[in-house]
Amino acid sequence: MSDETSNENAPIDGEGADAPSPRSGDAGVGPPSGVVIQTLAQYVKDLSFENPNGATIAREEHEAPDVEMNITVATENIAEDSYEVALIMHAEAVTEGRSLFMVELTYCGLFKLINVPAERVDLILKVHCPTLLFPFARHIVADATRHGGYPPLLINSIDFGAIYQQAATTPGDVEEAPEETEDTKDT
Repeated sequence: MSDETSNENAPIDGEGADAPSPRSGDAGVGPPSGVVIQTLAQYVKDLSFENPNGATIAREEHEAPDVEMNITVATENIAEDSYEVALIMHAEAVTEGRSLFMVELTYCGLFKLINVPAERVDLILKVHCPTLLFPFARHIVADATRHGGYPPLLINSIDFGAIYQQAATTPGDVEEAPEETEDTKDT
């Protein structure tokens, strides 16, 4: 866990704990008026790396693999104003009809939302929280593939806001962010 994000208050939309109170005479009295996301914890909930043809493929030269990447965001209310947000990542690399590797990661964050209007909770949990978690999950996946004997799988940045907007305009809940890349080699 990084010191940058643990137990850090993250103001949203320019509002913070020091934002002025709507009642001008009560500055500093009562709870803060700004919206705050407090990161309580970040952790690997599940990690799996499969290398079914490792011994065979390591001896051969092969083309850059086709990689299919899927990312899902799941949320769970675990206590009043506290939520677990999970990034569920699944990547599979295939070349010449053979599986090179498959990596699956569920990376979670525990967040406390302070002074968040009910209509904004879903937005914060599905956009802001995954955006905070993503760089850490990306690093874990890159390390897992590198330790598996392959170049690190470098996942492109994901615009969780665009995915959220698409889900809002599309019937049904669309929470998956498919990403396909042809070349995962870090050259």
